[in-house]
Order: sequence, then C-alpha cells, then structure tokens
Amino acid sequence: GYSETEVNLESRSFQCETRLCLVNHFRGRVSCPYGQTQSEATNPTKPDYQLCHIPGTTGHTAATGDNQIKVEVNKQLDGRLARNTVYCSCRCNGTDTAARYCKCPTGFQCVPLLNTIKGLGGTELAGSYCVREGTEYDVGSNPGAPCQEEKPSSSVDEAPGHCGTYDGH
Repeated sequence: GYSETEVNLESRSFQCETRLCLVNHFRGRVSCPYGQTQSEATNPTKPDYQLCHIPGTTGHTAATGDNQIKVEVNKQLDGRLARNTVYCSCRCNGTDTAARYCKCPTGFQCVPLLNTIKGLGGTELAGSYCVREGTEYDVGSNPGAPCQEEKPSSSVDEAPGHCGTYDGH
C-alpha cells in the first residue's frame, strides 16, 4: 500500500497513454478503501467481496486465496480517495530545458511534486505534474478521517459507506 505522506510515480506504466501513473499522497490500496487488519488478512471473516484483493479481480475468488491480499492494509482517507489521487498524469514543468512537458487538460493544474534529490542525479522525473484541481496536498492539513462503513452492505453494487464500494469504485 501507499502512504499519504508520499508521492509515487510509475514512469513505465503501460496502463497509461502518458506512461506515467501518479499516486499523489494516497493511503492504502486502490482496490480496498476500507482496509483490513492482519487478522482479517490471515483469517477472513468478511464476505468474499469485502476482502482486499488484487486490482482487476473480484473479491469472490479471493476466498480461494488466489487474489486475496494477505497483509494488513490501511484504510483510505476520505479526503484523499483513489479517484482523486491515483491516475495517469504527465510532467508539465521542470528544470530540464531539453525535456518535453505537457499541457494539463481541463480540470487539472500544474503542481510541483518532486524535487531533484541532490547527489543522486535523476532529474528526468523531478518537476511539476498535472493533478486534479482542488486535490493539492497541504502537509499541514488534515486529509480526512479513515473511510468508515456507515451500514452493512448486502450487495457488491451497494456502497457500504461514503468512501465507495469494497472494490474501490
């Protein structure tokens, strides 16, 4: 899983046309908004569809162990949900004068996210990236409480709380 104190860039992401997947101060796993304890991961007591599972699979097969995540997963924060913090992006500004920079699409803004790390080189990822407007991360702010179930869910299609369904949507 990820931590809300970090920015992660996958620079060879074949899921993205831009080849860059941005994880901008997100906590947990995309496919598991409500998280799970180590006990729940080891000895599942939730229905299959509520188990944390590999993205692109369903929780229904997780009970067999093939797709189930078998470690503790932090709950997502309701102020930093996956749909607002994990997506394809591009580098829109930086110090490299020879680099190609993109123009952010409507609904996004160019925000500095990654500084050059002195002594390690690697300026090809340092710079600003397109992030959804209104989702900038302020280190001093409270990004929200962890996702909480508001009512039990009897169906995969029914959202169990204000942070989405168990499959991360």
